[in-house]
Amino acid sequence: MDEKALYEMVCVKRRCPECNGETHQTEKETFTGREMREYQCKACGWRHIFELGPALWTVFSNANNDVPRSPDVAREPAPSLPRASAAPAGLCADRLRLTVLRCWRRLCGRQD
Repeated sequence: MDEKALYEMVCVKRRCPECNGETHQTEKETFTGREMREYQCKACGWRHIFELGPALWTVFSNANNDVPRSPDVAREPAPSLPRASAAPAGLCADRLRLTVLRCWRRLCGRQD
């Protein structure tokens, strides 16, 4: 039986080529960059691994790498963000408590 006919029988029809029992997908791996699926028959123990081509994540990754970038964009430095000034820890905690208390009062219907 050729690979295409075997794939049709095992993956689509879910039938074992040995005993005609039901097959189940037991594993799917894509970490190698290729999509590999393993099917097994619970009745007789028959197993087969199908290689289904490139994994979807590699296709997207390659497509993203193929996008042409303009030379100006590549040379621009990343924008620097201003640093926040450090406030005393007690002050931040007090503001947080006050904000939480105000929100709680609004939820309860009390306005101060």
